[in-house]
Amino acid sequence: MNKGMRFFTLGILAVLLVASGNIACKKEAAQPAEAQQAAAPAPVNEYEGPVKVGVGKYLYVPQAQGYDIVVQGQMTPASSELVDKVIKVKGEMKIERPSLYIAASIELKEGEGQYRSIFTRTEEPVLSDFFEPKSRDAYQAVNISNINKSEDWEGKEKILVHGKMQKGAVNHIIIYDAKDKEIGKVILDSITDFADYYHAKLRLFSKHAFYLNFKSSVEKKDRAKNKEMFHADLVYTGLY
Repeated sequence: MNKGMRFFTLGILAVLLVASGNIACKKEAAQPAEAQQAAAPAPVNEYEGPVKVGVGKYLYVPQAQGYDIVVQGQMTPASSELVDKVIKVKGEMKIERPSLYIAASIELKEGEGQYRSIFTRTEEPVLSDFFEPKSRDAYQAVNISNINKSEDWEGKEKILVHGKMQKGAVNHIIIYDAKDKEIGKVILDSITDFADYYHAKLRLFSKHAFYLNFKSSVEKKDRAKNKEMFHADLVYTGLY
């Protein structure tokens, strides 16, 4: 083979090597995505662990990765009776409300490897008391300085206050000043299950943010008697 033919042959081989390398690179580039898709774990739809909070239709199980579990329908025992008991829950999350996990079935652990069915969902969830995170923007933070300064709260339909909840024959929110001295009380005419549930979840914190729907002021002549300032409905409890 003469010198010219050798250069021609080497050139052809070089072109073929580059082409085959490009094809191999494309295949390698495609493989990770396909491999990742094949290796991706299936969405978890089952959790097991102790119930830490149970209020109405809502359950909190730490193993459920921060979800608020919704139990729509009849369950025996009731959610409040499941606290500190281990359950196994199967269900699904709601794309439009990703913090919620809708229970399809719940089993109560009664012994090693022994479970008893206590709930099977037969109806669609009703979330009338669910508080949308974006709803917070509609609530105006108020700084209450005196029980007789009704202008601090009047004229505002949606109010955000900070304080402590006090439960009893009448439920209250206690409002404090900067020196932690009690200023006055908000009378809670109602508390949604969702607000009560979140208050229980945040029990390790001494003070909370309360989202209130204002109703009416206590008559000025009656405020000093029990330090009660106004009536409101509690719809959500948070840390801010």
